[in-house]
Amino acid sequence: MKKYVTTTQQIRQELLNLEYTEEINSIIFLGGISNENFLINNKVVLRIPYKLNSNRDRFNNECLNLFQYEMENIAYSNNIGPKLFNYSLKRNTKLTKYLTNYKQIKFNNLSDLNLEKVIDTLKQIHSFKPSTYKELNFFDDISIWLKDSIDNDFNLKTKVVQDFLCFFHTIYDSLPKELSHCDALESNILIKDNNIKIIDFEYSSYTFKYFDLVSLLSENDINENTKQKIINYYFKDSEKEKEEFLKLEKILHKALDLYWYSWAISRKCNIDYKDKIFEEIAKVKKESFLNL
Repeated sequence: MKKYVTTTQQIRQELLNLEYTEEINSIIFLGGISNENFLINNKVVLRIPYKLNSNRDRFNNECLNLFQYEMENIAYSNNIGPKLFNYSLKRNTKLTKYLTNYKQIKFNNLSDLNLEKVIDTLKQIHSFKPSTYKELNFFDDISIWLKDSIDNDFNLKTKVVQDFLCFFHTIYDSLPKELSHCDALESNILIKDNNIKIIDFEYSSYTFKYFDLVSLLSENDINENTKQKIINYYFKDSEKEKEEFLKLEKILHKALDLYWYSWAISRKCNIDYKDKIFEEIAKVKKESFLNL
C-alpha cells in the first residue's frame, strides 16, 4: 500500500528543479510528519512539504525558509549536519546528502559520553550566528492555529487556556532568548560511531531560553535517571542556573504543550492525509498540559 501522496513524476520533476541530473535508479520513502522524505539512489534525501489547505503555515515563506537553509549550512560547516546540496525558497523543497549508516538515537540507551555529546551539540547550535533572523512568534502562532480548533473544552476561549496565556504573557518578556533548533526529537538526532548529527532545522528560531532542553526532556521517551543526567550535565557549570531552570521547567513544559497542541490542531484541519497523526499529537499535548 502506498504511504505517500507525491507521485513518482512529481518526485522526478522536483529533482530536476533542484538540478539533480543523475539517472534515478531507486526511490525509497523515508516517512515524515510535516514533509515527505525520499531517499534517491541511496545518496541524497529529497524533502517535499505537505501542502496545507489554508494559510495557516506559519513556518513556510521565503524569508523563513532562507533562515532554515542558512542554519543547515552552518550546521554542516560545523560538522554536525548533512550537506545541503540545493533548495527552493518558494517551494520549500530541499536536497541533502544521505547520512549513510547513521541511526536515530534512543536517549535511554546512550552512553554517558554520547548523551553529553548530544547536549554539547545542541548548545553549539545555540551559539550559531546566522546573518538572517527568524523569531518564534509564540502567542501569534497559537492565536492563529487555535482558530481551527473545534474542541469546545480546549480552545482560545477556554478559561484554562486563557489563564495560562495571560500568565505566560507576564513573564515572557523577562525570559532570556536564544537561537534554538526547536524540534529536539530523537528522530532528528542521529549517531554513528559516537558522532552526532542533527537534522531538520525547519522550525529553528530565536525563542525563549531552554526551549530545546524542555523539548528534549518532554518530547522524547526519557526515563528519570536519564533526565537527571541531562539536566546535571546541561548545568554542570552553574548550580544557580540549574535551580532557576527547575523553577521554570513546568511552566515552559506547559507552554510547549500548548504550542504544539495548537500546531497539531491546525495541521489536522489542513493536511487531510495526516489528520489521524495530528489528532493523536494534539490529544497527547492536551492531556500533558492539563495534567501538569
